[in-house]
Amino acid sequence: MGVAVAGTRAYIADHGAGLRIIDVTDPAAPDEVGFTGAAADARGVAVVGNYAYVADGSSGLRIFDVSTPGAPIETGYYPTGSVAIDVEVVESYAYVLGYVSGLPILDVSDLSNPTEADTFNSPGHASGVAVDGSLVYLADEEFGLFVLRFKTVYPIFLPLCLKSWQ
Repeated sequence: MGVAVAGTRAYIADHGAGLRIIDVTDPAAPDEVGFTGAAADARGVAVVGNYAYVADGSSGLRIFDVSTPGAPIETGYYPTGSVAIDVEVVESYAYVLGYVSGLPILDVSDLSNPTEADTFNSPGHASGVAVDGSLVYLADEEFGLFVLRFKTVYPIFLPLCLKSWQ
């Protein structure tokens, strides 16, 4: 399961139950205002503007227009070829964490047609991702932390360091 909060709404990637949209205006009384089962294996979610990006397990990345929370509409899809477990979105790039495939980077400037900009294949099992500017932090269960720089002019990963605590 994953969660993202944008304004007064929480977006829950609820595994086999899909994407749930919760109004948290009153945190003591959260209210489900929307749902889609289209993301049948929702594991991670990021929200930017009116769009929710869902890491949907073996299906890959699904993009939903959530401007009408009661009726989310799927606007884009990309099969990552691995089990997508989390996603971070920065500018027009979605960093999709694949458990066995590492980190595909998708150009989502055309929401209806995401394309792969680059990928970084971690040697073990990727388990977490965070993005800060051009730096990408990738946790790998067997090999520790990778710190990468993603150049958007010519999409490419430049590994900066690897630290293992094992």
